[in-house]
Amino acid sequence: MPPAVPTTAAPTSTSDTTVPLRSAFTFLGRLPLSRRAFAAKRMSDGAACVVKVGSGDADDAVAREVAVLQKLHAWSKVPRAGSGTAPAPVALPLLASGSEPLFGSTVPRSYFAAPQAAATLAECSPHFVATYARDLAVGLLDLLDTLHTHHRYLHRDIRPATIALGSRPGTVYLLGWDHAQPLPRDAHFLDLAATPRVPTRWRLDRTAHWSLRAHRTGGPSCPADDVEAALLAVVAHLNPRHPGRLPWTFDADGNDLVEPPAAGPEDYEDSPRSPFLTAMEGRKWQTSVADLPAAPHWLVSMVASVRALAVGEVPPYAALRALAETPAPPGSRGSSPTRSQPPAPAAQSLSGASFKNQLAMHRASVQSIDWSLEDEDEE
Repeated sequence: MPPAVPTTAAPTSTSDTTVPLRSAFTFLGRLPLSRRAFAAKRMSDGAACVVKVGSGDADDAVAREVAVLQKLHAWSKVPRAGSGTAPAPVALPLLASGSEPLFGSTVPRSYFAAPQAAATLAECSPHFVATYARDLAVGLLDLLDTLHTHHRYLHRDIRPATIALGSRPGTVYLLGWDHAQPLPRDAHFLDLAATPRVPTRWRLDRTAHWSLRAHRTGGPSCPADDVEAALLAVVAHLNPRHPGRLPWTFDADGNDLVEPPAAGPEDYEDSPRSPFLTAMEGRKWQTSVADLPAAPHWLVSMVASVRALAVGEVPPYAALRALAETPAPPGSRGSSPTRSQPPAPAAQSLSGASFKNQLAMHRASVQSIDWSLEDEDEE
């Protein structure tokens, strides 16, 4: 049975985050690999921030994301059932939000500002992820437990770039909430036939870490898909030979598999599924979880347990967290070093400052910021 759903309306935030953007933030430049996210600095205290700006279209992804974030932050102030305490936040706080013409456009564009995360998982080296793999996995399970059972939401776009690390081990947040959907009151899954799909064409990173069976076949999507995606994101960044990639996303020579151009209108995003992703789905299910590269035994056990769940079955969050503390059987991966896999540093109990220093040392290289702002045209 799904957990009890709050019968009262979602609380509303009493803080007014509507702030004229240009009068409160200084834009520094567009973030790498993004057309809508910008590095910024808050004028009042110089704090580093990220500002996301919408397209101004009727179906504005940033406006959707603001609406979801406001609901999540409001529910974060409500004590969890049976505990009497409010849960830890699942998203970074909103510093400002609103709508105004930007970048020379006369059309108002939705926007919001949030603190800049210490890093995303996509920016971390395999050495760093191996050091804190247990903290990351348990932190993600805690977050998703809160998201699915307290907030009653699915994220639907969990990948390394949408997993943000906090300033202490195990503190994580999710980014990219524009595709999140609330769970029905009487079920623990979404009927994808009546739910907008997350865009996937040309965005392999949005499917490589996702439950492809549910995502592309039109079947139900459920919390287990979020959990599997989060765990596979950690697995992908443990692989020192192909950091950030999973075995079914590249060929025998290590080249990324690329979706070919659409052959006709029936092959575009409106089609139920693409042949390319159908083939990749087959590659995924043909890959045994035991063959996931560099993944320790406890993490392999987590992924296998999640994959074994029936559609709509509530993930056993406590049991999954317990697997992180289970000693590896003798001779299994993670029980002793091998020649091809150097021993991962032991998990450390560090202060927030030490963890941040370690994080800065192990962040992978990222592209330089594109400083041109005024060329931000309509998509």
